[in-house]
Amino acid sequence: MERDGLTEQAARARVGAQPPDTFYRARCDYIIENSDGLEALRPLVDRFWASLPTG
Repeated sequence: MERDGLTEQAARARVGAQPPDTFYRARCDYIIENSDGLEALRPLVDRFWASLPTG
C-alpha cells in the first residue's frame, strides 16, 4: 500500500482481482515453497539449484 500509494480498499481489490494460486502453479516449471522462513528456504534452493541441468 505504501509503495504504490494505495488505500486499503484499493489494495484489497487489487489482490482480489488476481488469479488463484492454481492458475500460476499450472503454468510453472518449478515451485519452491517459502512458508517456513529463510533458514528452511536455503536448503530447498540449494537442492533446486543442484538439480538444474548444466550446459
